[in-house]
This record gives sequence, structure tokens and C-alpha cells, in this order.
Amino acid sequence: MNKINKTRNTKKLHIGSLGKTDDIKQAINVIKNGGIVVTQIYGVFAIVANGKNSQALKKIITVKQDSNILRPFSSISHISKLSHLIDKKEIHTVFQNLFNDLLTLQSVIGTMMHLRLPLLTENVEKVPLQMRSLQQGKWMMHNFDPSNHPVSKLVEALNSINIDFIAITTLNKHAVESEITELQKAIEFCYPLLGTDLKIPVILTDPHYKLSEVKGSFPIVDTTSGKIVREGIIPIQIIKKLLQTELNIEGMKSAKYTQSRKLLDLDKYNYEPKFMRLLIHNFIRGHKLKSIEKRIQKMIIKK
Repeated sequence: MNKINKTRNTKKLHIGSLGKTDDIKQAINVIKNGGIVVTQIYGVFAIVANGKNSQALKKIITVKQDSNILRPFSSISHISKLSHLIDKKEIHTVFQNLFNDLLTLQSVIGTMMHLRLPLLTENVEKVPLQMRSLQQGKWMMHNFDPSNHPVSKLVEALNSINIDFIAITTLNKHAVESEITELQKAIEFCYPLLGTDLKIPVILTDPHYKLSEVKGSFPIVDTTSGKIVREGIIPIQIIKKLLQTELNIEGMKSAKYTQSRKLLDLDKYNYEPKFMRLLIHNFIRGHKLKSIEKRIQKMIIKK
């Protein structure tokens, strides 16, 4: 494991919000200069960096104490921005209709799940090496779409300065602890690193997160096999409704945190996918079910 080197920078840890432009600007300044920052998305904290900056990715691997220095990172990007990279011929038949309209797809999957996506052979090299992996002879990448969540502002601001590949991974020590879900623990992780070359000077909190029992990583869905690779904070029943299909759970990795009973109860609703996603998002924000239902009904009538 790389030794942590001391630097002269002892700047204080900045606790900001994804809802504040100045805080996002501060995070962008760190990332564009090769640094790493932490952001909260609902009930999990994640480390974010420029996916094309190998030194930034090396910092993340070091602070996570990950022995696998080549472990691939997920991407956080609007899926419509990746359309030129995706090999749609390799998409499983149950998802084909969804991939015919990527803008609609991202309105459904935004901050709900990771998608494992097949890459076009001719465009593989356009994706940073540490943001893709070889699965059964096929190059793939994982992507987490930020649509309809405050973290999309961070992503779009980075895109505007030509940082098109944004790496994201959970904040934790890889082999010894579960993903960090509480702000205080995120601070305790980052604070000792200040004044070193591995510093994480900015934490951006999620202003939309209110339902504290919703915590942990997000599910991973393999778009080539129709399988759920990993369970996550959004229940399987809900994922099936969002994607409008049955999914194979054979060999699925279990979630590290207990799923919210309140989210599981939302399975009783049968809204079309984009309204189902709206229901979940606003419920996690702490809105009352009756007020969410009224809002959705108004939107349905306007259609």
C-alpha cells in the first residue's frame, strides 16, 4: 500500500451541499486539479474523481486500502451521453425497448440503479481502462445515471469543462467496512487525510435525503443477461416495475444493509415507470405519500 505523504496543505474540510452552486464549484475545482471529493446520494457516501486522471484514481484506491490496484470504477453519467459507446445489439431482449429511447430510460433509472453496459468494440478505447472490465470476453462498463437528483448538477458542471468520464465508488475501506452511510463517519474518514497528498477536502451532502432507514449501495443490473448482479437500497420488486420486466436473481449478491420496509411497501403502487421513480424519489425526500399521490395524479391528468 502506498505511503501517505504529508503536504503543506492543511485546509479545513469543507462540508457543503449538492443544492448549493458555490459548494459544487468548490468540488469541481478540486476534481479538475486532480483531486477527489465525496458526495452523498441518498443514504450512501461516494468518492468522485476524473475518470481519465489515473493519479486521482490511484488516490482513491489508496484511501480505500484496496489491494486490487486495477479494480474497475463505475461511471456516473447521463446514459444518453453514452449512447455512442453502447453496443445495443448485445442488450438483452427484455431491455431492447427501453434502449430505443435513452432520454426516457434515464428519467426512469436516475439514481435508482447501476447498469452494466456492453461496449462497442470500435469504441472500447474511448473509455478509460479503469472504467471498463472484460466480462466473458466482452468489454463492459458500469454506469449510474444521476438524472432528476441534485448530484446531476455536479455531473453536468464537470461535463461542461470536458470531464466526460466521472469515476464513482463507495466511501469506505474496501476489505474491512461496509459503505459509509452517515455524515459523521464520512467526516471521520476524510479528516485525517487533510494535510496529506491523499486529502479529500470537500464533502457534498444530499439535500433531498430524509428517510434515514434507506441506506447503502444501489443495485446493479446486467443489461446483457437480464440479471440483478447485486441487491441494493431500491428493492427488487421496485426495480422490476421501473424496468417493466422480470429479472433473474440467480447468483445475486445480497445488500449489506437491511432494506427499508417502507420502500418495500411501495410495491403496492402500479404507476408507469417514470411516475414510480418519482414516487420513490420523493418518498426518500420525506414527502408524505398522500401529497406525492396527488402530484402524480395531476401529472397523469395533464397527459
